[in-house]
Formats: sequence, C-alpha cells, structure tokens
Amino acid sequence: MKSPIIWVLFTVLVTGLTACTPAYQTEGVGVSVTPVTYKLSLTAQSSTGDTSFNEFIRFVSHHQSLILTQPIHLSYSSKAGAKKTEKARNYLLAQGVDKNNIHEKAMPLREGDWQVALRSYQVQTESCEPVTIADIHPKKSGCVLTHNQWLSKVHPEKGISAPVTSH
Repeated sequence: MKSPIIWVLFTVLVTGLTACTPAYQTEGVGVSVTPVTYKLSLTAQSSTGDTSFNEFIRFVSHHQSLILTQPIHLSYSSKAGAKKTEKARNYLLAQGVDKNNIHEKAMPLREGDWQVALRSYQVQTESCEPVTIADIHPKKSGCVLTHNQWLSKVHPEKGISAPVTSH
C-alpha cells in the first residue's frame, strides 16, 4: 500500500512544481518603416531634342509600380519648367496615374527648371540568427518565423531563390 501512496505524492509534487513554472513567450520582431524619396531634377531645353523629357520617361518606367500607387510631386521654377511639368502631368495621366496623386507646385529649385519626386516606405526588420540544434537555451526572440513573414509581405520576390549562374 505504501507504493501507491508514494507514487501519488510523487505525481502531485512533480505536477505542482512544473505547473507553476512561467510559460515560454517569444517576442516579435522589431520592425521599422523608413521613408525613401526618389527625385529627378531636370533642365527644360528649348532645342528640338527633348532629352530632359526622355529622362523623365525613363524615371517613370523604372519606378512604375511606385508611380501608380504613391503620390507624385511635380515642381517647377520657370515658365519652361511649367510647360514640361504640364507635359509630364499629361503623360502620367495617360499612363493610368490617378489625378489625385499628382501634385504640382511652383517653387525655387536648387537644380534644374523642373523636378519630379515620389516617396516610398520600406519595411526593415532586425537581423535574425537562425536557430540550430546546438542552441541549448531557448531564444526569447521569435524573429526566425516573423522575420520571414515580414519579408514575404513587403518583398515577396526575395523569398524566391534565383538560380546561381556561373560564367
């Protein structure tokens, strides 16, 4: 009879000790949002070749995903710059940019006669070290899982590994 009583006391003691231990909680990843501004300052030319507007078209095609979704600021400091700004606004409207996202303003510029600027917000996560089998103590940071989750939301293309090509 002593054996079952000792077994019950032992079970109650072990359960009592382990039930009161604090639960392991992971902390999320520190995420910061950083604004990035893209600007292009151009000089309005009166010659037949319109190289400044061609540069503007290259800028628009390079940042097309941002231009379709983010506000665009067109600034000018001269009459020739105002004409180029109007031409740029018409071009952007033809490309499908919402007219409420295009903001024009006359202001003194440091360089050039007209300028286009747009702002993007980039999410940056903290650096994470992968968990290995050699780790003895549990890590308080759950950044391994949540780091990848943030990257997949912000830059889904980075989750796809590109094949390595050697030359």
